Amino acid sequence: MENVNESPRNLPSLIRRIARIWSIVCFGFFVFIIIMEILYPHGGEGWRPRDMVLAAFIPIGVFLGMALAWRREGLGGALTTLSVIGFYLAMFILDGDLPRLGVFAMLIPLIIPGILFLISWALHRRP
Repeated sequence: MENVNESPRNLPSLIRRIARIWSIVCFGFFVFIIIMEILYPHGGEGWRPRDMVLAAFIPIGVFLGMALAWRREGLGGALTTLSVIGFYLAMFILDGDLPRLGVFAMLIPLIIPGILFLISWALHRRP
């Protein structure tokens, strides 16, 4: 019977651990992409103003939010989640059309840790 009573108390901690692990994986994947871009540049025209606006949301906003969420889950989770939503909206505003499904699918793994941090924060605040 003790396990039944303890499982609700462990749920916020489990969600927190999953969010932290997921944020580490996202960060590691992003570092991998940066390293590959340095080693094998894709070429192109370089950084345009559009790219700088989008970079304010991803990676800067998202990973700042994930790092902040390790100390302040609510604030960091909100920053991560709002940065992903802001990225999608900025693409819509800058391009004048909704981004393709591939862009949306790319954002799902980035928004999940933010949502999990928010859920963990809400569950830890409950009496």
